[in-house]
Amino acid sequence: MSIGITTYGAYIPRYRITVEEIARVWGDNANDIKKGLRVLEKSVPDRDEDTATIAVEAARSALRRSGLAEPTSELYTSAANLTLTRSSRRRRLSRSDQGDAGADGC
Repeated sequence: MSIGITTYGAYIPRYRITVEEIARVWGDNANDIKKGLRVLEKSVPDRDEDTATIAVEAARSALRRSGLAEPTSELYTSAANLTLTRSSRRRRLSRSDQGDAGADGC
């Protein structure tokens, strides 16, 4: 019997929004965002995708990776929304502009 994490799964929505479009809506400079966050685009869920849907897809991915037809024990899932607020993005931009970005580059 295995105890611990025996597999994992992930799901990233297929639609994307560019940094240029985000900057246009916020009235910001796209190059500043790219430099500070080091991203070119962001995944965007479809109209019918919410955190529950994303968690189910990630669980299905984990089951496919495990090779099991069905779970043999408890299955725990977690979903995270990595969308940054405008104020947290500015903090990250100002930190990276000062050259003291953390190990994760933020």
